[in-house]
Amino acid sequence: MTIRRIGGGGGAGKGMIDTVDITTDAVTATKVDETDTYQMADLRMTTNSPSHGTHTCTATEAVGNAIYVSAADTVAQADATNEIKMPAIGIVVNKPSSITCYVVTHGLVSGLSGLTAGSRYFVSETAGAITTTAPTTSGSVVQEIGVALSTTELIVEPKAYIVNA
Repeated sequence: MTIRRIGGGGGAGKGMIDTVDITTDAVTATKVDETDTYQMADLRMTTNSPSHGTHTCTATEAVGNAIYVSAADTVAQADATNEIKMPAIGIVVNKPSSITCYVVTHGLVSGLSGLTAGSRYFVSETAGAITTTAPTTSGSVVQEIGVALSTTELIVEPKAYIVNA
């Protein structure tokens, strides 16, 4: 995972950008720029790096699934047909064992497939899946989970949900 932080303001360190590269448990920081040039921050979380922690899950959850909190420190597949299995809090980005899931709750997830760039994605009426079509069935839950940046990248930003009448 690479995180770039923009410093700024005035005084010492203005315009400074630090790059932090997390490849294992080690963290290295490199100062990139000490000028007044401002650059965009870049936050990329890949399937090799958890961003918001490790959670217990079942063998059913898979990389790319939308998940909700099913119990203390435990996640399961979100399902728009069942309000009990909502709201979705993020996307599974890595599954190092059958009962361990790394989850991104906000940020950019890479390594997905079949997305449509620029499209909004919702929690699906199929457990764990995401879709570009908001559920319309009476009693189903409508929750946007993110926006596709490309065919393989999703900006995860779960929104509040509503229940269809």
